[in-house]
Amino acid sequence: MNSIREITAGIDWEILVHDANTGYSAGEKRINELIELSRKKTPDLEIGEDLDLLEVRLGVLYSYEELLEKVVRAFNTCRQIASSHNMVLVPIGFREVDNNPAGGHMHFGSLEKHEHCVELYNRLMPFVPAIISIASSSPSLDRRYRSTRIKHNAGYCSQPMSGMNIEETLPHWGSDVCIKYPDKSTIEFRASDSQPLPELMAELTALYTGLSTKLLQLRKIPYKPNLIEYGLNRMNAVRFGMRATFRINN
Repeated sequence: MNSIREITAGIDWEILVHDANTGYSAGEKRINELIELSRKKTPDLEIGEDLDLLEVRLGVLYSYEELLEKVVRAFNTCRQIASSHNMVLVPIGFREVDNNPAGGHMHFGSLEKHEHCVELYNRLMPFVPAIISIASSSPSLDRRYRSTRIKHNAGYCSQPMSGMNIEETLPHWGSDVCIKYPDKSTIEFRASDSQPLPELMAELTALYTGLSTKLLQLRKIPYKPNLIEYGLNRMNAVRFGMRATFRINN
């Protein structure tokens, strides 16, 4: 389709913060104190808060080495500070007690044209269930689902995709793959659970970045987007994780 001038990546990694004694949320005040102390120790990172969650944001990243170094440093810094204040970081995808979903969102860039964003959105559709299956890390208590977060569509924050048309369709926030252009020149993958380790967060981001880069470069796509197959495969991924089987081209 086209050659991207600059391959960049980014993450928004949401992490649950529990009180070490009760196992419940540490609360907004303590989470904000954790964020403030973490920012002082790592002023080059964008550590913040999102709906009672700690969120690790690393800005625009230009290499895997940079991604890995920053995400490990951010997590270890926050974990040490949390521990010293009787809090525990729990990087999984769902907290059952208050139905709070946490995600490991990944950004691919830098995209400079709306039509390229739409084309990549459609090309990614057949692959989304596979990434969901690999990234499922929030099993339900009844063990029927490997991603409770996606089962509930992450509280309307990760909804199923729909096909897009360059001339007629406007992008909307909150689908599994989310076009951020023109505000941000990235396409965000929102369907990944929060990961238990920073290394896994980095590896999944590299996988998504590599897949998106290749799909942009191909003249002929390997699989055409099919809403029915995508929907069935998405549900299988949510239910079975890496044990899921998929239907491709019937």
